[in-house]
Amino acid sequence: MMCTLSSLQSRLQSNGLFAELRGDGASSFLFADYNGRSVEVSIDRDTWWIEFWERSSDPDEQPVKETTLYDELNVENEVVKWLSG
Repeated sequence: MMCTLSSLQSRLQSNGLFAELRGDGASSFLFADYNGRSVEVSIDRDTWWIEFWERSSDPDEQPVKETTLYDELNVENEVVKWLSG
């Protein structure tokens, strides 16, 4: 299976989650948001980086956690679990 941000976006959207591609080229990432939580996912070859966020009015807010994964299915599972939390 081809590992792409757009394929992940499609699957998240088919589960009723808001997901959109942002940035350009090497700076591209997927932003997904649901119920006061969000994630940013980027990919470089087969390495996926995920930042997990809680909605906040603090402009200096940091991610709640970050992780690196190597399998698109695991990325999808972690994203859905966080957003559904």
